[in-house]
Amino acid sequence: MVDRYRMADGSSITAGGNGYDENTYATAATTYYAAGTNNMYVNREPRFYVNVTFNGATIPVVAASGQSRVEFFYTGNSGKKGIARDFPTTGYTARKNVHPTTNFSSGKYVNRPAMMIRLAEIYLNYAEAMIEYGNITEGLTYLNLVRNRAGLPSLAGGTVEELRKQVRLERTIELMYEGHRYWDVRRWKVADDPESHQTGEFHGMNMEGGASLSDPVFHQRKVAFKRAEWQDKYYFYPVPQSEIDRNKVLVQSRGY
Repeated sequence: MVDRYRMADGSSITAGGNGYDENTYATAATTYYAAGTNNMYVNREPRFYVNVTFNGATIPVVAASGQSRVEFFYTGNSGKKGIARDFPTTGYTARKNVHPTTNFSSGKYVNRPAMMIRLAEIYLNYAEAMIEYGNITEGLTYLNLVRNRAGLPSLAGGTVEELRKQVRLERTIELMYEGHRYWDVRRWKVADDPESHQTGEFHGMNMEGGASLSDPVFHQRKVAFKRAEWQDKYYFYPVPQSEIDRNKVLVQSRGY
């Protein structure tokens, strides 16, 4: 999911020529990260810095004394050696909806109210419906409203197939961590697509290595955990055995 976020100019990290580089490190600090942060996190789109905490990211709230950055490498302030039971298995954590007045020094944690639905979701629902219907102009209007709010340039046009990919990517990014992804890939019937990545190996940084912020040993993609391989029967829930016992003519979902 980290790789799905675009660069600041709206291009993908694989597009080339946009500065994305996993083997070099930032020489200067910004509001979002410390000097020495891997360049894979540099010049990304604004939502990346709002939603993802990465190695070298500035602390999004009032930091504990002496800490100005997050260190996920092995010996870092949030690494496996220092916090053996409370480190991220992938080298990333979510920071979306973390209240900015949370204070790690005093132990102050502020809850934020959950939203039932956001305007961006309504726009994306409508954009997807219009694109699938074939009304490109209307679909683009509302897709671009979401893109522009996120600091990305407007899309000028495209085929239904091209814009389908764009609106699905926009849903992935804009609604990330809000409980939509699980259902979206299933209603689109793309759960077995590599880009949807619902099963198999999931990767992260090397949590077993690294002694400094710019240590290349940490910045290696490693398997963080595995899930069972996808089977199409997972598109449907099994009928509970208790219901089958009650009604002998019920038919179990295919594959169970």
